[in-house]
Amino acid sequence: MHIVSSIHAKASGVAKALVTIVKQLSINCIVNAVVRLDSASANYFTIYALGLGKTSWNYTNKLKQWLNVNLRKYDRIVVHGLWQYQSLAVFKAFGRLQRNRPKLFVMPHGMLDPYFQR
Repeated sequence: MHIVSSIHAKASGVAKALVTIVKQLSINCIVNAVVRLDSASANYFTIYALGLGKTSWNYTNKLKQWLNVNLRKYDRIVVHGLWQYQSLAVFKAFGRLQRNRPKLFVMPHGMLDPYFQR
């Protein structure tokens, strides 16, 4: 499962990166789902669009509720971006899980990409 604030192409390069990652994983029969804090649609993966978050941080209580119900259904979690609400929400949701946590990966994107790519 990928968690991202938006996959609108105009928002950032995260949208393009996410689509590329999901397409490549799908080639290897890896099922992908995306939780995002916007309302657009896409055809590459299962989408749980929770609606627009508030402010540029994209805060929404809906994500916290969704994670509490669904987080354990996935064996891998990829959080895209560090500077928006989804990072904090996932961190808090992981803190509530005492055992059987999915593996967590963070894709920083943006200003950390040059270092991350090395």
